[in-house]
Amino acid sequence: MKIYRFWCTKQVTLTDAVGETFEQNITAGSEFSQADAEARIPMLQAALNRKIQTGQCEAEVDGYEVPIREEIIQELDPHNVVTRNRYGALVLNSTDHCIVDVDLPPHAEEPPSLWTSFFSFQWLFGRAALSGEPAPTPLENARKQLLEDTLTRLRSSAFQGLSFRVYRTAHGLRVFARGRELPVRTDFTNYLFEQLHADPLYAKLCEKQNCYRARLTPKPWRVNVKSPQFRFPYDSEAQRAMQGWLREYENARRMCATCSLVAEVGSPVYSSVIEYHDRVCRVREGGLEFG
Repeated sequence: MKIYRFWCTKQVTLTDAVGETFEQNITAGSEFSQADAEARIPMLQAALNRKIQTGQCEAEVDGYEVPIREEIIQELDPHNVVTRNRYGALVLNSTDHCIVDVDLPPHAEEPPSLWTSFFSFQWLFGRAALSGEPAPTPLENARKQLLEDTLTRLRSSAFQGLSFRVYRTAHGLRVFARGRELPVRTDFTNYLFEQLHADPLYAKLCEKQNCYRARLTPKPWRVNVKSPQFRFPYDSEAQRAMQGWLREYENARRMCATCSLVAEVGSPVYSSVIEYHDRVCRVREGGLEFG
């Protein structure tokens, strides 16, 4: 996991395959100093020129990690860092807490066809009339099935000795796995992701950045706030604009949670990092919309 404290963005001159030059911004990061970040710009410029002129990326050595270009908000410990992502939400980045993102099946949240709706309505209406309770919607049924399937997989002998915390999110589940070291780039972790049908985009991001991630605060558009129009690292003008955006976002997200705990498998799971996650995600506050 590479999350730099110091960043530098500069406009440089690049040359295309036919010898034409053009200007482009390049951003470099450093864990040491602002001066070191600035000193890395020429190296990145040369590498990008070679990529443009040859049409090929330079080979990445084993263990390569894509730097996380996000503002550091809080360092919980050397293995767990909270950043603000490109659309303004807080994110937990962890190398010692295995986190799996499981999405609802495709089309689960799409409105059913008129034909399907007609027969579903007849069946559900009859069931509701008999029970006296509101009938579950197709989305609620999909959520229930996803949770049941996930719990069945977590209780299999393949994961004996591990403990899990399962959370409901706006579009699926989030699973914390504890009980042994579970680095991202291992066969066992890959197997865990495959068995839980982890979101493939999330799995790829974990692989590239060599860490797990969990969004702690709502996506801005789910609380009727537009995403920020600038990217970290901010210049002075963008920094001022970001402060104004944050005031609007923090006010809008007050009535939203990010997830809620729905199940535990194995021994009770606790750590200061999980406690922080639950507090910022507002896990224990009932009656809130998911953002």
